[in-house]
Amino acid sequence: MSRTALERIAELVRPLAPVECPNESDWARVERALDVRLPSDYKALVSLVGTGTFGQGFVLLNPVATWRAHLLSLEDLLSFRESCQFMEPVIGERFYPEPGGLLKVGGFERMQFFVRIDAAPGEAEF
Repeated sequence: MSRTALERIAELVRPLAPVECPNESDWARVERALDVRLPSDYKALVSLVGTGTFGQGFVLLNPVATWRAHLLSLEDLLSFRESCQFMEPVIGERFYPEPGGLLKVGGFERMQFFVRIDAAPGEAEF
């Protein structure tokens, strides 16, 4: 995602005073814990807008969020998989930490947003 696109998104969501904006070391810590490289555009966007709910309930998970519902962490992702694993055969997809699995990065009401974790080392697909 280009810097111009990030700036445009920031204008649209208009965070008055972004809070809990993760830095490079925060991202490195969570990527080590997850054993995956997250998409650079996702990291740039969360780092720019910080923690919060946008519009009417859109949330991006953040590795430094103090509110658990907004936190991107290994513990929460494994808990998510445990609660949703029954859906894998129905939707024909697997969830993180399975190779090629979907890793939850945000959501809106009852919709969830994911990145696909490549089975080979490298950056996840946003």
